[in-house]
Amino acid sequence: MAQAALPIAIAAGVIGAYGQYQSGQIRQKMLDLKARNALLRTDQQSNVERQKGIAVLEKIGATLATINARAGAGAMDPYSGTSQGLRVFATAEGMKDFTVTRENAALIEQIGILESIDYKQAGALAAHQGRIAALTTLGQTAFAAYQIGGAPSNVGGFAGGGSIGGAIDNTLYPTASSIGSPSMLP
Repeated sequence: MAQAALPIAIAAGVIGAYGQYQSGQIRQKMLDLKARNALLRTDQQSNVERQKGIAVLEKIGATLATINARAGAGAMDPYSGTSQGLRVFATAEGMKDFTVTRENAALIEQIGILESIDYKQAGALAAHQGRIAALTTLGQTAFAAYQIGGAPSNVGGFAGGGSIGGAIDNTLYPTASSIGSPSMLP
């Protein structure tokens, strides 16, 4: 009765192992996609920061032009005195803002790279875990098959354990389970 279940148990174990392997592979692909998306998302965010930096530079240019125009309208030299002080101040403040946006863009890119690496490593681990789970299932299936189809406990001699008396009894009076062992046939 138990022998009849052996092919079904083996097939179920192999199918289960294949499913675990495939699950690991699919999880790895999903995490690889997340890694790619992390890079794309952070690239987009860093581009937004770069655009903010460009806007800051444009605002510096507009501020300097306004200072020049007002100084010129008031018959003042735009490159000396109060006008020059305003130009230096506007440029310094604007460059601080520009530097912050540039650093933010670089930081966002680094975060994206690290996030991508994390996802890639998690994907590799998921694939490895799927392989280990599949191999474990195959091992458990093989062990269960061995237990279902193993030799009777009273088989001895070269048949793999038991006693010599059991081997003699199986040789003289074979049972259905001992006939399958080649060393027990007369």
